[in-house]
Formats: sequence, structure tokens, C-alpha cells
Amino acid sequence: MVYFCSATYTFGVVVGESAAFGLPALVCTTGGLAETVREGKSGYALPVEDGGELFAARALDILRDYEGFARAAFAEYETRLNWRVGVKRLTEVLREAAGR
Repeated sequence: MVYFCSATYTFGVVVGESAAFGLPALVCTTGGLAETVREGKSGYALPVEDGGELFAARALDILRDYEGFARAAFAEYETRLNWRVGVKRLTEVLREAAGR
């Protein structure tokens, strides 16, 4: 399991790389980090202001069904959180913007 709570690092590369190894994630709702997990499936996105109680509770939730969360994390990597998908989407956006 990856615990990645940062108020300043707002891009989800670390979470994507972890998902490639099937690691569920607990992240903060800062920047794009919240978009790197499927809530309750591959991990949880929690408020950075949480004092730790919610993070602890969600960590226990993940541990209770670790295999399910791990499978979901890897599925997120394969379908969304990898460079191939990111570059394809960026290319689509740029082509749309260029009118082609």
C-alpha cells in the first residue's frame, strides 16, 4: 500500500508507478492526486487536513480486501495511469485544438 499525502506535490506519477505493481493508494485531495484512485476500489483520496483517523480507518479497509484493491490498482495502471494512455490522450487533445 502507498500512503502519499502531500500538500505540494500535486501530480500523480508516484501513484501511477505504484499501481503498476498493484499497490493500492491512500492520497490527499490536493491537485490531481485525487484523480489517481478509484474511490473505494483502488484506494482512497482523503482531505489533507485529516488528523490521521480517517487515513487509519481507510488503511484498515484496504487491508481487509488487499487483493481486491491490488487488482483494481493494477487495472487503473493498465487503463489510465500509464504513459501510453497519457500520450494518446494528449495527442487527441492537441489534434482537437488544432482542428484536425
